[in-house]
Amino acid sequence: MKRYGGTSKYTLLCVREIESMRFFSLANVIEKAKSQTSAKKVAIAGADYRPIIQAAMMAQKDGFVEPIFIGNASKITEMLKELDEAAINVHIVDASEANAAAFEAVRLVREGMADFIMKGMLNTSQILKAVLNKETGLPHGDTVTQVSFIQIPGYHKIVILCDGAIIPYPTLDQKISQINAVTHTLHNMGYENDIKVAVLCASEEINPKILESIEANQLKQMNLNEEITGCIVEGPISLDIALDRHTAEKKKFESEVAGDADVLLVPSLVAGNLLSKALTSFAGAVSAGMVVGASVPISLTSRVATVEQKYTSLAIASTAAKKGG
Repeated sequence: MKRYGGTSKYTLLCVREIESMRFFSLANVIEKAKSQTSAKKVAIAGADYRPIIQAAMMAQKDGFVEPIFIGNASKITEMLKELDEAAINVHIVDASEANAAAFEAVRLVREGMADFIMKGMLNTSQILKAVLNKETGLPHGDTVTQVSFIQIPGYHKIVILCDGAIIPYPTLDQKISQINAVTHTLHNMGYENDIKVAVLCASEEINPKILESIEANQLKQMNLNEEITGCIVEGPISLDIALDRHTAEKKKFESEVAGDADVLLVPSLVAGNLLSKALTSFAGAVSAGMVVGASVPISLTSRVATVEQKYTSLAIASTAAKKGG
């Protein structure tokens, strides 16, 4: 496998001739979204928020999204006017109450009128409640999970972190479902079966006193026994070994995943949240995320995320979504 390491390679926005498809920057994801043959319809729940509307209209102009704005119709119309956008050119559904907006977004997907969902000005729990509703929700696997696509200065490609927002303390079965959901999503985006999953722990040693290390090894063995497929699982593995091949060499840790991880599976929500915020707040990383595991992706960003981050999240989700759900 050809590798692209070093900071100088990181500055490249697009590498075309590679042995297996990878995103080397968030710009690659946006380029792939723009290259789609037709726009994906996104149901935006709680769309009466200016940055959401700005991001969606940018994506519409770039040809990869057709937004359906669900929220307070008068506010949405007014914001469109302030942005010099003609309201007549967009689909607006009036649903001022947050829960109603979430259920309406799910209904649109269920009836084939939208290809994926975006969370606007409402809580993640409100979207998930609508998605997971046993009677009116969407088909989903055993576990829905959050993933962040992170561009880290100095690392040679995009790394996907799972999960810093939804599952507090994933069980072994939930970790299996997380791996399956992430690899399925990446396959939809063009990755092949060599997705490198690092099951993170405090160290690379199996410690009987640390459950996470035992379960990490179990996941690795399940992958070797082809009970988990479509990827290469390594664990337990420390963060520095997962992302730095020189550290792996110094510690004499031999693995295809060492220094070349595509996915970082964290042991808990707290660990994932802290790692993500440390990277984006203090290490200059840029991140955009979504929820996977349901029948369609759910574009998910913080309400304080920038317009550019929301736009990038739309690009990621539209690339992962299939036409017609």
